[in-house]
Amino acid sequence: MLGNMRRAVGRAGCLGPLLALSGCMTTDSGGPMSPAEERELIDEVQAVVDRAGKIHELTFPILTANVDVCGERVRPTIGATWITEADLDGWPTRRRVVAKAHFGIGQRPVLDDVVDGGPAAAAGLRRWDTISSIDGNAVPQGGRRSEVAEILESAAGDGRIEFAYERDGETALAEVTPVMACDVRVVLVDDGEPTAFVDGHDIYVTTGLYLTEAEAALQAVVAHQLAHIVAGHVRAQKARRAVGASVDVGVTVAVNVLMMLGAAAAAAGGDDIGSDLPFFSTGGFFSEMAGRMFTHRNEREADDLSLPMLERAGVSVSDAVGFWRDLAAEPGDLAAFVEKHPVNDERLDHLDATLARIEDGPVSIEPPVAEK
Repeated sequence: MLGNMRRAVGRAGCLGPLLALSGCMTTDSGGPMSPAEERELIDEVQAVVDRAGKIHELTFPILTANVDVCGERVRPTIGATWITEADLDGWPTRRRVVAKAHFGIGQRPVLDDVVDGGPAAAAGLRRWDTISSIDGNAVPQGGRRSEVAEILESAAGDGRIEFAYERDGETALAEVTPVMACDVRVVLVDDGEPTAFVDGHDIYVTTGLYLTEAEAALQAVVAHQLAHIVAGHVRAQKARRAVGASVDVGVTVAVNVLMMLGAAAAAAGGDDIGSDLPFFSTGGFFSEMAGRMFTHRNEREADDLSLPMLERAGVSVSDAVGFWRDLAAEPGDLAAFVEKHPVNDERLDHLDATLARIEDGPVSIEPPVAEK
């Protein structure tokens, strides 16, 4: 499994966030294209959409199967993502041209991913359908993904959403019954360093960590990060970082005061100390160290939450444990990820014990009390 993961490192192209696709910032003339250049750009756009869609499809069951764990942080979802012309800002000119001409991305939302078995798919919606109205109201043209999401959330109030959509030049209606999901975005970031992190609300997975073969490993990472959010570990981490920042300030002030006193004493003794005194700074060292990683306790608590989450979502828990065990044995290209999520013998034993409990029968999920 870990070998599959490593083969994906550095192989992923330029991708953007799951809910806000962004292209690589490159210089582009927008001039005439040869057929070969046009075909290459079509493949690029297809790859961007396919990979972002893969992330959505792999994380959809995790976010929908664990709504109770996320408490009030939930939202309705139709099991589909969409894109508009406004979301192409930042794409090279030629790539935008191809996205519009070959994929129909324009002023109105176009479904760029529809999860098999999800609400949208069950209602007959397909990838590349263009949404023209929601509950009889025309969709504002030129709106971004976030704006369309707000319209959908408002329309979901009565438990159903009627879409008018266009496909192959024909218009049809689809009535979708949304389901609830954890209100957490899983964002694919264009960064070659293989890692994943959270900001307290969303999960970020780099292209360096993007997996094309070891799907259960990627799902294990996402569930683990979701567990950190649910358990309040990010808040605790930020609190530790704030304490570290206070230490940075205190040490910086203390050292500089001592240096000034030393210089004053030297000057009083007749030494020529010059006009420019050096300035000492910790460079944020203590803040960085304090908030650099989750504690071993955090990791064990996240394991206790994430493995049952995966079981609920129909993901192989044994594969997930195998992924962590492989990382502990040989992190290789994923050393940066392991540094932020340390895997020691105690944690591995805890993972095995949790796996054994799950194999014995359903395990209830009780989010731990957040650290003070």
